[in-house]
Amino acid sequence: MLELHSREENKQSKVLLILLCLFSFVFPFYAWAGTWCLVVLVIFWFVKRCNFPVDGFLRKLHWPFLLYFGWHLVGLFWTSNLEAGIEDLQSKSAFLLLPIVFATMDWKKEEVKMILRVFLFGVLFTNLVYLGYAAYRYFFLEESAHVFFYSQLTINFKNHPAFISSYSIFGFVYLLQLFFNNKVRFTSNLFWNISAALFLWLMVILYASRMQILAFLAIISLVLVAQLVIRKQFLLLALLIFALFGGTYIGSKSFSVTSDRMEKATSNLQSPKNIRFQLWEGSFDLGKKNVFSGVGTGDIKSELTKIFLAKKFDYAAKYQLNAHNQYLQSFATLGIVGLLIYLLLLFLPSLRALSAQNILVISFYLIFALGTLTECMIETQRGTVWLAFLGSLFWGREDFLKD
Repeated sequence: MLELHSREENKQSKVLLILLCLFSFVFPFYAWAGTWCLVVLVIFWFVKRCNFPVDGFLRKLHWPFLLYFGWHLVGLFWTSNLEAGIEDLQSKSAFLLLPIVFATMDWKKEEVKMILRVFLFGVLFTNLVYLGYAAYRYFFLEESAHVFFYSQLTINFKNHPAFISSYSIFGFVYLLQLFFNNKVRFTSNLFWNISAALFLWLMVILYASRMQILAFLAIISLVLVAQLVIRKQFLLLALLIFALFGGTYIGSKSFSVTSDRMEKATSNLQSPKNIRFQLWEGSFDLGKKNVFSGVGTGDIKSELTKIFLAKKFDYAAKYQLNAHNQYLQSFATLGIVGLLIYLLLLFLPSLRALSAQNILVISFYLIFALGTLTECMIETQRGTVWLAFLGSLFWGREDFLKD
């Protein structure tokens, strides 16, 4: 009887792993497809794998995610637009569901690594499809060369260049870690790993998301420093840093769209009409009016639009833009408490990873810490699901953190 139960558990574990790998593969390609996989995963967990109480459940539970979701739920009590608030909660439901799912599972380290490998394949596949479709539009539909850059690369797949750039940066870090964690051997695997890394580097440049390019330079530089200073390979470090910045600069200058966007970003730093400056000013002013509680979970869009109209920020008001800064968005929506919880959500796992010297996990949270300076990456499912998925997976496997 026990043997039959054990076999059934093994079958369920394999099915779960297959579902997670499917999720990891399709999510970068099309966010809504990843969401449907998330639904299937939760249903499977509830029917087959829900097993309370679980030994070490509280230790494995990523409670900062639950706290962030919970404060948004509390924010419904002082919102006037309940429908919008419920819709916002739905987009952040991964912060409630995934920590519980992963905390009630006994994950093997190899399973975590397999999920990461499949995610990498999903990122590479996604980039190849995007680039291939752009080539089809250019050569067969005779569209302009702009189809190879920025939002034109992603618009047909309901994605955003900032998100797919972030996935690509994480994939690059993963490949870099594979390179450093294994002895360098000139094999076919090394050749494919280097080719994949160079391809992801190219795609980050083509997506021309300015903050993501800066984040790429900062994060990869930190990874190189962390890996090579310990080995006392200072000359190699200097050469690789030079190649990183030099290659990114040459690549950016080689493509007119990327070059124009980088130059525009530099010139806009001195312009009072910079759209992002207007968004940040309006969001900060809104937050100051409701320092503790914010405007409420469902009122942020309408209240931001009102303050943009009052300040005559016509473009921002016309398109009802968000803060384009997750820190300010959280502050304006749910006050200083919401901001502090968001900071906790990012920096507490980062500190755990830092103490364990796990560069991959540190890089994952750095992508969000830097990327959310200019984007509200967890106001859509593309960001919340990815953050909750990998964040909960890393949190529950402390021995993985130490690997």
